[in-house]
Amino acid sequence: MTLVAKWIDQKIKDKYIHYFEYDKFSQIVEIGRGGFGKVSRAYLANTGLVALKSFVDENSDIEEDELNRLDDEFVKELELLREVDYHQNINRILGITKVSRFYILVLEYANEGNLRDYLKKKFTLLKWNDKIQMALDITCGLRFLHFKEIIHRDLHSKNILVNNGKLLIADLGLSKKLAEVTTNSLANTKGMIEYTEPQCFKSAKYKKNKKSDIYSLGALLWEISSGKRLFPDYSQNILPFHIGYSKLREEPIDGTPKEYQQLYQECWNDEPNLRPDIEKVYETLSQIKIENPPHPQSLQLIINKINYNTIDNDDLNISYSLSSIKESSHKSNELTEKELKNDDINIKKLIIKDSVGNVTYNNNQNNNSITSQSLNIHLNKKNIKIENNIHIVVGLDFGTTYSGFAYCHVNEKNHIISNDSWPETIGPFKINTALQYDKMYKNVKSWGYSALVKKPKKPKSKYEQNSDNNKLVEPFKLLLDEPEQKLPVDYQKAITDYLGEIGKLIKETVETRWPRLDYFENVLLVLTVPIEFYEKLKAIIRICAFDAKLIKEKCSTNLQVITDSEAAAVCCMKELGHDPVQQGIDCSDDTIDLITLKLINNGQLAEIKRTRDFSGNTFINAEFIKYLRKMLGDEPIDLLRENHYGQMQYLIQDFCRCIKIPFTGDEPDFLYKFDIEEIAPILKQYITYDKKETLEEDEWIIEIDFKTIESIFKPVIQKILMLINDQLDNNYETCSAMFLVGGFNESKYLQNKVKQKFCSKINNISVVHQPISHGAVIYGLNNIGNDEYIESDYYHNKKI
Repeated sequence: MTLVAKWIDQKIKDKYIHYFEYDKFSQIVEIGRGGFGKVSRAYLANTGLVALKSFVDENSDIEEDELNRLDDEFVKELELLREVDYHQNINRILGITKVSRFYILVLEYANEGNLRDYLKKKFTLLKWNDKIQMALDITCGLRFLHFKEIIHRDLHSKNILVNNGKLLIADLGLSKKLAEVTTNSLANTKGMIEYTEPQCFKSAKYKKNKKSDIYSLGALLWEISSGKRLFPDYSQNILPFHIGYSKLREEPIDGTPKEYQQLYQECWNDEPNLRPDIEKVYETLSQIKIENPPHPQSLQLIINKINYNTIDNDDLNISYSLSSIKESSHKSNELTEKELKNDDINIKKLIIKDSVGNVTYNNNQNNNSITSQSLNIHLNKKNIKIENNIHIVVGLDFGTTYSGFAYCHVNEKNHIISNDSWPETIGPFKINTALQYDKMYKNVKSWGYSALVKKPKKPKSKYEQNSDNNKLVEPFKLLLDEPEQKLPVDYQKAITDYLGEIGKLIKETVETRWPRLDYFENVLLVLTVPIEFYEKLKAIIRICAFDAKLIKEKCSTNLQVITDSEAAAVCCMKELGHDPVQQGIDCSDDTIDLITLKLINNGQLAEIKRTRDFSGNTFINAEFIKYLRKMLGDEPIDLLRENHYGQMQYLIQDFCRCIKIPFTGDEPDFLYKFDIEEIAPILKQYITYDKKETLEEDEWIIEIDFKTIESIFKPVIQKILMLINDQLDNNYETCSAMFLVGGFNESKYLQNKVKQKFCSKINNISVVHQPISHGAVIYGLNNIGNDEYIESDYYHNKKI
């Protein structure tokens, strides 16, 4: 067994990656082949269609050295996929399998193929709003890769997959962390020439970088605008010369929005430094607004959409009347009156509001054709009513210390999107529940991450104080449980202000994706609150949401309030199926909730036992700070907290990002270099005497090794494992599944320890990502159209 094979086997045992037996796959059909190997479509029981990516034909006779090289490539792509597979615009890895001696990646299957094939088939059906969204999908995926300091190096339309209309970046085989990039000669990039920047043809020593991906993205944006392959008339032999030295670029397509055209031309600028960064690309695309098309769509297409309840807001904004169609018929290819009368259209049910607001039904069962009388209507938001006016469901996880949201179109129920873009940061699915006010505590200056975390600046003197007079307020919802504490602002104002800030982002996000949407009419907001505050909050949350302009009226049915536990249960039931008894582990910042759930007669989960204790993220943070006190002394840490609270939070965030989440506990060589000058330079002014001398010799770097990190985790992890074990031992019924939710359950070390200790007792142990916001969306999707629509007491009141 090779070293790589041993490493993979260990990762499987440690639950780092899921392993599927190859004989579990059926209906295997090859769908693609290239320099990387081949991709096949397969069916996997309880999962559905998946993609199998192999790096070599299993029947090949390969030398040992070549096998080792392929194993290395497999591991490299596996690690990159594991790092980024939770982003909605990156092709997800489900696990691995093995046939003969070769490992195979098991990936999310894209049911509409690659972008090149998709454009061939569907380009004529795409509107500019669709094209902008496709461009945004790719940009969001690339934005996340660049945030993770990963460059793709091989972006092209065959490496972009389409699944239910959503675009996914795939094939990270040539991707690299920026720190690993050496040279990028054409020989070792294997990139497609049409998408390769000119510098690669001019110098074999040129190092690809983020701006290399931007060039490729520009080519993709042009391809989306045209539906055509780039440079079809040029030989592959001479194309590098023309791109590299003749500055060959494609010509803009007529009808392309000016901002879009300028953007892709900037992206493929010959000079890398003049290309925009990914943030600029994202910002520009997000701001492009497409006006209504000059002529309406085919009426038959609109009516068919109404029949199948798939009409969207672009359709609803188009006005149809017989006279306007007759007037424009000489300018366009619209139907004439005669053609309209004879056009056979299968109308099942057309629901129309007349001028007084009465609803009428046009059911022409004897003759499935449209007459001039039935056409003299206006299809817009005021005149037509679809059976359900909700198009988008947003799940807002309003947490005590962190908040986040997800959203979904009602016609794409399996495509729930988690927001990962926040003021001053991207990547995380949650943001701090924190506000920063001005001196008078009247106006919000910043919120979320930027309110709490301040990137350090080099201090001018030992006694330098924060120059920012803004006032921090967090976590305000805790006051509902401790009324004797006083905030400088009324807690209801704080809640309203925070909902107002995150509400602006929700509206901007949803309206960017669906530009013709009427937020107040077409969006259902399902807001979750901590279960312990539910009774107190539900009385005021509608008032706060109304004042925050999240709903139009206080009694609006477009807002539902449920508990976070209820949302998590709904999500986990979907993720885990219908195991009769499930154990939920909700480990957040300050507390751990152990909840035993049972599937009852109506197919819902009912709580049969709950235990709460104190543990979680803040306790690990406290252990880390305790270690720093030991290394630096108490006074420097106290001064940092008192005078530079934002920088203190930045230090903790860096610990979370570099250690708390990625640390697995199975890499003895793991080493974290805590660079004081980079992370918390103000500490240099506070550290004195012998400790200062030692740190100066070490260039202000503290090396934190594997054993130290393990000792930081140990007391917290041991307590959690003990609590879980006690809960399982005291349950009256045997649990068949366990799900981990909550912020601290993102810790790879905790996940591994839970799976190692309890895998013999429980076969199905899963980590459910974003369970509350996703569960809120699922809850909303399941309840659209129900009469009992305001508040739900399901779950937290149903105990057996």
